[in-house]
Amino acid sequence: MAVLALELNDAGIVAVRDGAPEALALPVSPGIAVVNDNAIVTGRQAQSRSRLTPRFTHTRFWDALDTTPLSRPFPSQLSRADLAHAHLSQLWDEAEDIGRDRAVLAVPGWYSLDQLGLILGMARAIGITVSCMMDSALAAAAGVTEGRAIVHLDLHLHRVSATSIHRDKQLVRENTVVNEDVGLVPLHDAWATLIAQSFVRQTRFDPLHSAESEQKLYDALPGWLDALYDEDVATLQMESPGKGWVIELPREQIVDAVLSYYEAITSLTARAMPKDEPAMLLVANRLAALPGLVEKLARDVSENIIVLPATAAASGALLYERHTPSTPSTENDSLTFLTTLSLGEEGNAVSSGAPIAETAREGDPPTHVLHEGVAYPLGSEPIFFGVSIPDGKRGINLTGETAGISRYHCSICGVDGQVVVEDHSKFGTFLNDKRIHERAVLKKGDRLRLGAPGIELHLIEVAH
Repeated sequence: MAVLALELNDAGIVAVRDGAPEALALPVSPGIAVVNDNAIVTGRQAQSRSRLTPRFTHTRFWDALDTTPLSRPFPSQLSRADLAHAHLSQLWDEAEDIGRDRAVLAVPGWYSLDQLGLILGMARAIGITVSCMMDSALAAAAGVTEGRAIVHLDLHLHRVSATSIHRDKQLVRENTVVNEDVGLVPLHDAWATLIAQSFVRQTRFDPLHSAESEQKLYDALPGWLDALYDEDVATLQMESPGKGWVIELPREQIVDAVLSYYEAITSLTARAMPKDEPAMLLVANRLAALPGLVEKLARDVSENIIVLPATAAASGALLYERHTPSTPSTENDSLTFLTTLSLGEEGNAVSSGAPIAETAREGDPPTHVLHEGVAYPLGSEPIFFGVSIPDGKRGINLTGETAGISRYHCSICGVDGQVVVEDHSKFGTFLNDKRIHERAVLKKGDRLRLGAPGIELHLIEVAH
């Protein structure tokens, strides 16, 4: 039976399919709905219309899921649950072409039991057989093989969440705290305002003057943020009838525009960190994509940071479900919402290994990493590689073909007799032309590539 795993995060619902747990089965679908004469459009199609019809756009139906009728101007017979039902139904229909028989759901831990019941009821009404529901932070941590204390940090449209997890013989979710004043919507609004003001100052063109140009600005915003993730200055371009407009925007201004939100995220994370032992901080990919945030978390909270791939929660739920005996729920069955996962013999939440952990390989560990003819010794102190290594870090600032190389891209260090590379980047680190997921064990003769076409690092053994 084909299983589809869905991570129900309104910043973008992620779907992966059994057999390809590291790849998106469908494009990420934001929790946005546009209602027009009782016709409901959701996801990416709604996002592309949201600034054109703001009064008929809804972005809180997953966030505040209930059956209370919506207020005007929405039709009185519609509720937030109806919009969520339409969104989930659309995704299930889209997945028909790739094959799906049942689903496993990864759901934020701050949902109430009533809301979880609504989600299960909606799925059954659509005809989805749900075999497993689990906390999405717990699912995302299923592939992490280190640390007794873990904090998972995630971003939603209207909140940010931090979940405390304890690892012993099981992964146990202990607590979830949220800040409802921060989310992707207010962040994007702040950046849109900054960019519009910059266009006005530099060109006298106001992108917020018309609904059409405002929609174009919001459509272009994710690409501009990607450009500013690593670049100090990005060139932004917009088109209006008969003319194009170009400005330059420093990365520093992008960070400063949302600094109060970043401070709130940092404060929430610090509050979730245990006081009596060091914790591993897992940062969801959608949060790590925000320019400057990971660097701030590393400075202000913890340097023990793992940036998770976009598929981490859905893949963790999928692989756990695959290796756990379960009976898919029927209409009259109850379904347990999992907040505890059993661990395999090697400490993974699934006995076959985790979706984002690289397995050990045969061969001797390297003693040095070779870059541009210079051999740098490897030891217990990490050596970092990137285009702008923070002060106080032992590292190499790379120059030349640096497209796709992050400011703080990856690090190499010795751990328990092995040499391990850890990826901190958004764009990926490639070991022998295969992208690693979080970290990988290195052997002499290995080759690391950062960026595209990229800079290569060679792992060697230097005899003494």
